Amino acid sequence: MSSASKDWRRVNPEVYSSVNRDLDRLFMSHLAELLEDMELPWSPDPRGNPHPPRSVIGALVLKIYFGVGYDGIEAKLKGMKELFLESFDVDRVPTHSVIHRGMEKTSTRFLRKLLEKTILEVEEDRRTAIDSSGFSTSSSSKWYDVRIGKENEKKDYLKLHLLIDVDSGQVLDVRMTKSEKHDSPVGKAMLRRAWGIESVSGDNAYFSREACTIVAGKNAKAYFAPSKNATKKSKGHPAYREMMEEREENPEEWKGAYHVRSFIESAFASIKERFGRALRSIKKRSRKKELLMKGICYNIKEALYNLKASEFGTSRWVEY
Repeated sequence: MSSASKDWRRVNPEVYSSVNRDLDRLFMSHLAELLEDMELPWSPDPRGNPHPPRSVIGALVLKIYFGVGYDGIEAKLKGMKELFLESFDVDRVPTHSVIHRGMEKTSTRFLRKLLEKTILEVEEDRRTAIDSSGFSTSSSSKWYDVRIGKENEKKDYLKLHLLIDVDSGQVLDVRMTKSEKHDSPVGKAMLRRAWGIESVSGDNAYFSREACTIVAGKNAKAYFAPSKNATKKSKGHPAYREMMEEREENPEEWKGAYHVRSFIESAFASIKERFGRALRSIKKRSRKKELLMKGICYNIKEALYNLKASEFGTSRWVEY
């Protein structure tokens, strides 16, 4: 792979070490700030001594951040009790049963709003990349178990689709689908909602004439890897033909723009390594919430790097 086809960069070591040496505290504090002025998805029962929803939701996100179960997050938060109580301005840590009930009460709609709040304001003309990756579940396909007459060792998985700003490292949009759902229609839906983009790169799963037209409608350029049998016929989509011709006339420059998508592969690797490759929840709705919270955790971590770079008055990235 030539230097023109790969983004040779890494997080500035000064920024990286400053954030990572105090990541748990910074993460918890930033999460608490994000939740501070949000309209919460439920109101506590005034009887008894209820836990504030803000601290319960915070514990839920921290459960994903630390990659533990409900018992595990209760124990973890008790081990860092002072920090949690100070961050969320409460007098006690929620129990595992309270956090579990909080998962049921916290809607995906609320989590999407929280994800949007994690996105820091950046300049427009974003270089973006789009891709998907599978996260395994704790159960196999029940239909297949019945069909073969025994439990299938192969587990089901859900797809996480991301649209990422490769310069700020931030997730701009998230979608969750079943494993058999094709990427193309999901990608087009995400691109329709995208704003302030300069370019989009994606593999051939997102390649289509309509996708090129959607990107062109945003005054942006598309870099989608074409399928093997693709022709240059526009069929009413001139932006598609323009992309194919540019790829043919300026192959090195086109490949350089296309391979920006390597960043999103690194993002998925980071999410799986840091926040887990598997989904712990049994219920389908809860699994989707888990995936959303993985995106939230990733964005908060990226925001911390960007904020620290701004504080230092330096670039977040360095070439290598």
